[in-house]
Amino acid sequence: PPGNIWTGFHTTFEGENRAFGEATIPFYITAPINTKGENQVSGKVYSSKNELIQTIKTTPLDSGLNYISWRLDEAVTKRAGGWDDPEAKGILALPGTYKVVLQLHGKKDSTWVNVIPDPRFEYHEEVELAHHDALKRLDRTASKLAAALNKLKESTDAVDEVLRQLEKNQTKESEDLRKESTTIKAAIKTLSESATGARPAKQVGAWSSFQVTAQSKVSEAQQALRARLYKPSVQDIQRIEVAEQLTDEFEKQVETFYTNEWRLYREKIETARLSWFK
Repeated sequence: PPGNIWTGFHTTFEGENRAFGEATIPFYITAPINTKGENQVSGKVYSSKNELIQTIKTTPLDSGLNYISWRLDEAVTKRAGGWDDPEAKGILALPGTYKVVLQLHGKKDSTWVNVIPDPRFEYHEEVELAHHDALKRLDRTASKLAAALNKLKESTDAVDEVLRQLEKNQTKESEDLRKESTTIKAAIKTLSESATGARPAKQVGAWSSFQVTAQSKVSEAQQALRARLYKPSVQDIQRIEVAEQLTDEFEKQVETFYTNEWRLYREKIETARLSWFK
């Protein structure tokens, strides 16, 4: 909310609170902004090793002075099928110098941001590095899991498209394909739920499960690490290892599914000249 400051002489000054936990980067646009076109400044944040760690953007824009914010974090994998919280931070960037490259309509400019430790707390480089490395390791596992689940989601959408095309066909061949499609869709659902947990049939709104899955173990390890103020413990590393093991097993199951059941199903659909596969 805006701040309200008494300045005397029966006047007040109202303005936005100072940004906290982020870098506000000013940039100036000399050319008039075309209100009918797409006006969005995108930014890429690079580490001292020239590794892309985050992407940022800002809209709307005005001619003249504008600002774009970086929350001093690194990008993290979005949970497959989960809600994307725009206020959630990624992995906190380590102290150091970062390059921010801004782009608008093909034109680029860059600046540097120096990230320093929070002066309110005692800084231990060894602890911060270990914590950062553990989160990055876990994020690689989350990325593999999300990729496999997203692939299954795309396959479900493809099967739905086949079923839509078969709705008006009443031939025996079409009926057989409908049965095949329904069966393969159920198999995809079962496979996905083996990694995410099965949602109760009549559940409305939020729900929780005690089922041990790859996704539950990734989430458990992430929550424990984000709450850790000290160097990751042996238990933290064990949680990561369990999440990695379950994710690897799920990846193999998905690979086997696409090598066997999905390949046979795809051949039948292509024989029927329903070319909807990518």
